[in-house]
Amino acid sequence: MSELRTDEEQAELIKKWWSENGSSVVTTVAVAVAGVVGWNFWQDQKQATGEAASATYSQLVQLAAQENDAVQGEMQTLAEQLKSDYADTAYADFGSLFIARLAAVLIQQDKADEALAVLPETADAAYAPQIEEARGDALYLKGELNNARDAYLRAMDAAQTLGQTNTTLQRKIDTLVAAGDA
Repeated sequence: MSELRTDEEQAELIKKWWSENGSSVVTTVAVAVAGVVGWNFWQDQKQATGEAASATYSQLVQLAAQENDAVQGEMQTLAEQLKSDYADTAYADFGSLFIARLAAVLIQQDKADEALAVLPETADAAYAPQIEEARGDALYLKGELNNARDAYLRAMDAAQTLGQTNTTLQRKIDTLVAAGDA
């Protein structure tokens, strides 16, 4: 038999191969194209989210640089927005840190109730020591020493969970215990 085939024979072989394998080829190409398109879409969304979070964070930093009491509410709103809208970014953590710093500023201004109002009920694990210590400072300022001690103890537990030591926090706890308020 001759190895050379006629055009009709070659066309028949191609038709037969296509009928057996055509749907697999089309499916493979469709899956590959969908994968590339999906990957590019996901990357674009991730970048857009990061850029939006960065813009919000930049606004927060600009407000913080103003050192103006009038912008504290807006700072809190932006920090909360970072935490809620961009929870999957590092900027969400920065929002938590700003809330702790804002509370510390309010405490320095003898605004304990306002400081307590900006602090979240439950703190993110990464910033729980700062949040709970600020809560303790505000409660101490209000004269609620038992509640302050409890907040300091939560802060110490959170710090130890993160492998941190905080001698200032330990002194605050020891002071409350030594004063008999524990």
